[in-house]
Amino acid sequence: MPHFDFRPAVMGTRFYRYGRGMSGDNHITKIEFDSSDDVFELGFELTLGGLSYLKYPDDYMDIIGKDSFNHQGYQPFYVNFIFFIQEGMKVNTLINHHSIYVSEEMLKEDSVNIMYTVTKFRKDLEQEFGYSSDFTQSMYHLNVIISDEEIKLDKNNDSEISDFIFNNYNTIFKTKIPYIAERNTKNE
Repeated sequence: MPHFDFRPAVMGTRFYRYGRGMSGDNHITKIEFDSSDDVFELGFELTLGGLSYLKYPDDYMDIIGKDSFNHQGYQPFYVNFIFFIQEGMKVNTLINHHSIYVSEEMLKEDSVNIMYTVTKFRKDLEQEFGYSSDFTQSMYHLNVIISDEEIKLDKNNDSEISDFIFNNYNTIFKTKIPYIAERNTKNE
């Protein structure tokens, strides 16, 4: 039986700072705090393309040789954002995740921009929650995974996320979150 690859193309990505409206917030490369109680709301934009090709060919019934196979032309899917912190080599702690359904109508548009608020960082709460990224022992990660069904993860079951974050076939994008630093305002 022929295999059809229903993964979309990632046409663009960017991190941005949500909420302030300043020109430097449209595309960020690191997370900087202006003060100890500053809130940094990290947003992520993903552009998917080639969506109109994510469908079975018109002659699919002839190809597989079945008369009674019930199929749709387009193949809708879920885009799952999984934000977690990796501590050492084995401990992956889920911070949050979100799923967005890409419908048949969206697929017909051929490309779609999806904007997602990853999380809010606050320097004064970093130690309280125990999430601290130093890029040597622990790092924040964002993985974007596609699936046929909505992924529901439990924050209390950290071993469950390993099934998804190490699934390279369904992962369409993954990255480490930009370095977090306190802005030096003395020289500005």
